[in-house]
Amino acid sequence: MASIDAGIGACRPGLAKSLAIRGDRHGDASVKYFLTLCEELNFTRAAERCNVAQPALTRAIKLLEEEFGGLLFHPRAGFVPI
Repeated sequence: MASIDAGIGACRPGLAKSLAIRGDRHGDASVKYFLTLCEELNFTRAAERCNVAQPALTRAIKLLEEEFGGLLFHPRAGFVPI
């Protein structure tokens, strides 16, 4: 669990607490996708680890971004800088 906690902090300060207390509108899967993307920093690899298609993972991240009102990641070719 330590690697997940480290990933959250690296992605956006305070986001872990927000994810934990929010109404869980999009379900646990979107949080799992987000945490995996924090660790992998790559949409394709994160989707593979979550056993979903990459467009489904991307869509879930976009829904989280809409809910939080801003970008959670800044995607670039081949990797996802935070």
